[in-house]
Amino acid sequence: MVVAVSDVHARAELCRLLDDSRFHGTDRTRSILKYLAERRFEGQADSVKAYSIALDVLGRRCDFDPTTDPIVRIEMSRLRSALSQYYEAFGSESAVVITLPKGHYVADFTYANAARAEGADDQATDARPTAHAAIDARPSPAPAEAQSRNIRRHWRPAACLALAVSVMIAAGTWYGMQPDITEKPIVAVTMTAADEALSGEASLTRDMLLAALTQFSTLTVASVGRATGSFSTSLRPRRSNAYTIDLKYYGDDDNRSVWWQIVDARTGDLLKSGLERVNTDGKAAFAVRDELVSVLSRRFAHTRGVINNIERHDAAESVVGNACVLRAEYDLDDGGASDLTEAADCLERTVAKHTWDSDAAAALSRVIIARAGGHPAKEAMERSLDLANLAVSLAPLSDRAQIAQMMAQFYSGRTPSAIETGKKAMALNPNNPDVAAKLGMVLFSSGYWDAGVSLAEDASRSSMSSHVTQS
Repeated sequence: MVVAVSDVHARAELCRLLDDSRFHGTDRTRSILKYLAERRFEGQADSVKAYSIALDVLGRRCDFDPTTDPIVRIEMSRLRSALSQYYEAFGSESAVVITLPKGHYVADFTYANAARAEGADDQATDARPTAHAAIDARPSPAPAEAQSRNIRRHWRPAACLALAVSVMIAAGTWYGMQPDITEKPIVAVTMTAADEALSGEASLTRDMLLAALTQFSTLTVASVGRATGSFSTSLRPRRSNAYTIDLKYYGDDDNRSVWWQIVDARTGDLLKSGLERVNTDGKAAFAVRDELVSVLSRRFAHTRGVINNIERHDAAESVVGNACVLRAEYDLDDGGASDLTEAADCLERTVAKHTWDSDAAAALSRVIIARAGGHPAKEAMERSLDLANLAVSLAPLSDRAQIAQMMAQFYSGRTPSAIETGKKAMALNPNNPDVAAKLGMVLFSSGYWDAGVSLAEDASRSSMSSHVTQS
């Protein structure tokens, strides 16, 4: 007999899950889960549609059309995956399990296994007035039957223990066979002034640098101290390295300079250090800060920047996730289509495992075009466009996603749309020379030669502008 989970038990499980740091749900997916659960508690589960989730949870406008905007389906897929991964790893700790049936916008609460369900049923039966009378009316078991029950009573715990051990071994084996999932590195930034008189300039420069770093899609910027926290709270956590960027601000009449060092937040090892300098002759103070921040942000957050080079080199060949994206982007910049086979395979595995990975979808979209020499077959071109559009829908503020969409639009013959997308990408991250270079190529190839050459020259100057001494 299937026992319905009471609202009390369901609410308790919902609160426990949302408070558990091991549940890898985003703010959006957590909000959707709470919304679906509340509708269930209010008896309105059948009335929940994609439209209501889009308006009530995701803040979409009343003209939202789920047939053209897949955001609800995407977020529901992310939520289902997060719930599945959580209960696979930690289901033994839960008396109740939350599931989201495919094809429906409803949260289901069920007891974790039949034994618990039977226990709940027994407790419910014991609470009814006629229960004891029914039990007393049954005849006493025969001695042989009682002995058999005693044997079963002692045998069951041992069998359950053996089953639990088997499940743990099987789960460990399964997890061991899965590739490591690398995530974007986490960075925390500190800056001090060598001279107290420059502390105001140093503070303002750091704030501007933090804003510039977040415009790149390659790092997760954390507050000071967060990068050193524990990342080993789950059975098999995703891999996300952490770094601190320590900076010291110097200045005199002729220049402003920043000495920097990158430290592994877990081990304390010094990984890289350097110095960036900007000449101040004839420049306004804000222009000097802009130039210094632009150089520093590229140094740390560009695909070929210091931190991402460390990530790309140190990651094992078998991993998926962020390391795949970095390697693919490196190979794309080198322009060798023959070197993209491994990158394509790694990205395919990443996208298959995590459909919400915007960076992997964007990189795979570009790889598909590059492998075909810019002339993919119709099916491949359609898939490239679908992946690029998915990347933008998942991360509309990502310059990576916008670049992928621009390239897919251009190679599919949608030049005006590609140019507009390129402009949007430049507005999102003006410090990324890759955007200017690729938009310059699109403009030049479309007959806008002067504009294309100008952007290409700007991108080249940006790439060459950093004068750095590293150790």
